Amino acid sequence: MHKRMKPRLSTVLLPIAIFNLLSFVLIGQVIGGDALNGKVEKGKYYLGGKGVYKEVKHRVFIYSKWHTRLVFVTHLLALISVMVDFSVKADHKMSSGSLIKE
Repeated sequence: MHKRMKPRLSTVLLPIAIFNLLSFVLIGQVIGGDALNGKVEKGKYYLGGKGVYKEVKHRVFIYSKWHTRLVFVTHLLALISVMVDFSVKADHKMSSGSLIKE
């Protein structure tokens, strides 16, 4: 009998992380940079990218700041999920005896 395969966590999180990164890059191109590379001066908000600053509304700056943070979070979770999946796979191989030579 075949055991039902559980989907790996990384098969869910990796595509989400990749999509999030691609959308971050694309949106950053459209709005003129990101808040991580931006600045706030005299009550004005600037997105930064490639050494150039673009003034934006406060809500755009906040959006960019949160999207930047979300990219870091999704990539960290994806990395951890890959590590967990490899660890579980290695543990499974060791417990099944497939790594033991006769």
